[in-house]
Amino acid sequence: PASWDPPTMDRYFRWCLPPLRPKVLAYGAWVREHTPKDAVFVAGNEASIWIPGLAGRRVLLTGASRPPRDYEARKQAERTLLLSRDPERIRETARRYGVDYLAIDREMLLEYGLKPDVEPSRPKLGYLVKEAAEKSEEILWNRKAI
Repeated sequence: PASWDPPTMDRYFRWCLPPLRPKVLAYGAWVREHTPKDAVFVAGNEASIWIPGLAGRRVLLTGASRPPRDYEARKQAERTLLLSRDPERIRETARRYGVDYLAIDREMLLEYGLKPDVEPSRPKLGYLVKEAAEKSEEILWNRKAI
């Protein structure tokens, strides 16, 4: 007979004890309820873990800890989908990997050298919405100039 004692045998056990944050659960529920079951996402490191786990959707990559054999090609596809200005190249890359959605977070933007348009002054969504609204005209003006 075999036994399994997660607290002593599973090195990740302690990270499974704290409950998930309500906003992560809500985000997972939204993805599950508003996207097709066969949807594929390009997602930041955190989202690429919970999108499959909480919403049952696939992701292009889940980080470099256990890379697929074609990791470099997938990383290049992610780079193309985020940075290319060629609509046909973007469409072809999305078609090749079946990507339907982008779940972009701050860390992903920074990884590719992109600066978020708005950074919240406080870690609450209400402040971000208010500050984004106040800067929206400036953001649109800067986007048109690109």
